[in-house]
Amino acid sequence: MREPARHLHRSISFSILCLILLVQVPAWAPAWGFAPPRSLADLGREAQSIVQGRVIGTRFARNADKSLIYTHVTLDVSRTLKGNHTLRRAHFRVMGGHIGSLGLRVPESPGFDVGEDVVVLLSPDQEGFLTVHGGRQGKLVIQDGLVRGLGISPERLAGVLTGGLPGGDALAVCSILCDASSTPIFRWPQPAMGKPYIVNPIPMDGCTEGEWLSAVTASAETWNAAFAQFVFDYGGTANLTNRGKQPDGNNVIYVGNASSSLAYTTLWFNFHTGEMLENDTVISVDKNSIHWSCDPLPQAGKYDVQSVITHELGHFLFLDDITDPGCRSLTMYGAGYWNNIGPRSLEAADICGIQALYP
Repeated sequence: MREPARHLHRSISFSILCLILLVQVPAWAPAWGFAPPRSLADLGREAQSIVQGRVIGTRFARNADKSLIYTHVTLDVSRTLKGNHTLRRAHFRVMGGHIGSLGLRVPESPGFDVGEDVVVLLSPDQEGFLTVHGGRQGKLVIQDGLVRGLGISPERLAGVLTGGLPGGDALAVCSILCDASSTPIFRWPQPAMGKPYIVNPIPMDGCTEGEWLSAVTASAETWNAAFAQFVFDYGGTANLTNRGKQPDGNNVIYVGNASSSLAYTTLWFNFHTGEMLENDTVISVDKNSIHWSCDPLPQAGKYDVQSVITHELGHFLFLDDITDPGCRSLTMYGAGYWNNIGPRSLEAADICGIQALYP
């Protein structure tokens, strides 16, 4: 997924396996995933509760249908900005984690380490559990008395989140060129994934089956043409999703429930060896608030399917989001916009990233 902007250099942490290939900046979006743009004030207004505190515990568990692994987080609450002001402990979950040797990473989902001081925006997910509202954008780290990546005090952040103070803006000029010095923890074997990707042919509203399949294969060929030692192989269609016990050995792209995101990608791997097992991407089926287009030209009020798939396939390759607001022309920029087909083609920073990862 996509999400709007932030300026936050993140370290590579094997405990959460957070791969970073491109320099990143803070971003704001309504949920994890490639999402419509939201401001920090918007997120504060939308979240059910906002708390500040220290992470005192994490544990990993499967969800009911065994389709995902979640990290369950316990926060020692020092201050409540919105919600129940008598709360002393906050319990919530985020996608990703590991059980035994099986690991799951969702590029847009935040990780939490015991001892971190954070402000967290929370809302219920579709299964009734509290989760971070805005994904990575709903987690703000307090370090040396300031909000990391924003350079403001927690008090000013509280004012922005609760609507009492203007949020300001970040860099207007794209500072992202490429960060080829990062060493990825894992990647697909070269020159290909080892397994083809499969597409569920049932399209979203606004596209025919043929248009949907053409959008996916065109997106894959865009990355194939980036002159990196990596090839997407198309394995045809199948009536598969990522529901049910995962991983199932298939790299599936399908239309389904993506929460309030436009799309998101799950990356399954062997936690001990780093061996990749499979990736799955879901594109939102939401007919009420998300409207799609497979038209060759931009369509007002609609999101471009090929643009979103091209972005998500960047996550297949382990590129992370670019979130500097001046970098909106990049395919790996973390938010999708109506009436925009620009992310169908790769910019220099996108190409540099994949070439650095697969030289």
